[in-house]
Amino acid sequence: MLVLGDSFAYGDGVQQSESFPEILESLLKEHGSFEVINTGVTGYGLTQETLYYETEGYKYEPELVMLVFFHNELTDLVKEKELPKPKFQLVDGQLELHNVPYPHPSELETRDTEEEWLSAVGKGLMKQLRFSETRALIEGALEAKAPRCLRPFNPPLYWEYAWQTVEAILRRLHESVEEHGSRLIVVTTPPHKEWLGCWTSPEAEIMNSICTNEGIAHIDLLPGFSQGGTQLYFRRDLHWNAEGHRLAAHFIYDQLVAVDSEPKPVLEAVGANFEGKLKLVDWAWGDSSSNLVAHPVPSGEKARIVLYWQQLEAREDYQVSVMLVDEQGHNVWQMDRLLLDRSGRGTSRWEPRGREVLDQYLFPIPPATPPGEYRVEVALYP
Repeated sequence: MLVLGDSFAYGDGVQQSESFPEILESLLKEHGSFEVINTGVTGYGLTQETLYYETEGYKYEPELVMLVFFHNELTDLVKEKELPKPKFQLVDGQLELHNVPYPHPSELETRDTEEEWLSAVGKGLMKQLRFSETRALIEGALEAKAPRCLRPFNPPLYWEYAWQTVEAILRRLHESVEEHGSRLIVVTTPPHKEWLGCWTSPEAEIMNSICTNEGIAHIDLLPGFSQGGTQLYFRRDLHWNAEGHRLAAHFIYDQLVAVDSEPKPVLEAVGANFEGKLKLVDWAWGDSSSNLVAHPVPSGEKARIVLYWQQLEAREDYQVSVMLVDEQGHNVWQMDRLLLDRSGRGTSRWEPRGREVLDQYLFPIPPATPPGEYRVEVALYP
């Protein structure tokens, strides 16, 4: 698993061994060989996380890619900071990358003298101290108030544009992850401790809607944090303390499936019924647009396959292999991965029995692929 994120993923304020990726790895290792690679960087935004995956992260060949999302991503996308950083902007429905290449230090504003620099540092420290004291007082008052979800919420003016940009970036990241044979999972962190006691937040609801539309697994940590008490954050900081990281790791673990690395025989499919374990109810084929229309997909373009599964009596977690085969029986494309629902649960935890689960794949048709009739083959194995 490759973890993308900011200071929450990095583990600001806690030891590395106390960060949730480290704890999650130890939990998953109880089920066999499993590695969690944490690439979280303090101050990173959704743009940088996406660019990192596209240039470096994919080289680790992870089976799962977990993106940790915190609501300050919204302001990062619309507001300029003192030190600019790469960010995508949505222009006429298309993503444009700004602040790349990053300005050379000589091009940024600098202090003319050492005295001015020291003065600025001193003022900054005093401002931070006053801010921390004020925040502590505010948080003390908030603890006596009703949870944030019981009070009116007025979205800021940039809300709609920021979420449209988030959706476009996630679509780009999702396509890149799928092309490399991995599965994307988005984890939404609680927006602030004042939301504890709530079961959802506006950010989580919108993110869940985006992930549902894009076919991305989504885990909202707020329900778990609301049951975990109030001592999950540092007193004068927005970040989780060691207990918060421990809770996050266990909550995520409960949503995920341990990988069994031992090779096992492929189940023989009888029609659309896989030995009474799972049933392939229906499937659809089309181009990379959100509207699936069955028509030829040119070579060099992206195609989408959507499978609809039904839980019968699967008592263990299965992996699925989807293959595109030409008329001579040669594989043109193949992807193997864990069969998960949109919450990241394996087949043994699909409840109730009989429920249907959507499973979709986005893949490129190689440029040299000749025209012809191709078939899709699907196999399951534990």
